[in-house]
Amino acid sequence: MNRLSSLVASAAVLFPLAATAATVSVDGRSNLFAAGQGAVSAPGGGGGGVLPPSVAFAAGAGKVLTFSSVVGLTDCCSGVPDMDADGSTNLIAAGTTVVGAANGISGITAPRQMFLAGVFLDDSVPAGAAPASLDFTGNTGFASLSPLLNQMFFIGDGLTGTGSGAVQSFLVPTGATRLFLGFADGFAFNGAHGFYDDNAGTLRATFEISDGTTVVPVPAALPLMLAGLGVFGLVARRRG
Repeated sequence: MNRLSSLVASAAVLFPLAATAATVSVDGRSNLFAAGQGAVSAPGGGGGGVLPPSVAFAAGAGKVLTFSSVVGLTDCCSGVPDMDADGSTNLIAAGTTVVGAANGISGITAPRQMFLAGVFLDDSVPAGAAPASLDFTGNTGFASLSPLLNQMFFIGDGLTGTGSGAVQSFLVPTGATRLFLGFADGFAFNGAHGFYDDNAGTLRATFEISDGTTVVPVPAALPLMLAGLGVFGLVARRRG
């Protein structure tokens, strides 16, 4: 068998599997700590905002979430919407977010405020001890992320840069059946969550939850089939 035949015989084809695609509107008052709950809460005061939007999908291993577009503007503190999905680094105080866990959902630490965030849930209502809070200090430009169920994570515009860069991949935890989008807010974006009622604006997020790819080996007999059609001879003539 010549080298070309060997390559064809050992080749594999990648076929994309099914995907869940959606576009949702995310109100600036979307309280991500109310994900999976029937009502909002605000232990930190200032109002609990509104329930966050969600999209349901079939559970399964190997799923990947990617965002193709996150547009719109939001603001907090009764301001005029002027912040994109990545939020701000100088909105209040040091421009950081350090909000604690609640309702079985982890808190989050990040060097920005009013950024789009997400959380994966299964079919149950989150309660009890929450997973550890993720810290995105110095790491909002990650290439991929593997959050746990009930573990809040930074999304922003879904790119490694602000409005630029590569598309980030979020590996969906096994058992997840729902994705919620919203914000982590609180007094000065610190401590217990709350102060959603004075937020304004809306983001519009378009994303896909894909089932990844499956590898299908090329049948060993394919080189012989191609030879019968004269493909190898054509290749030989082109190479001279």
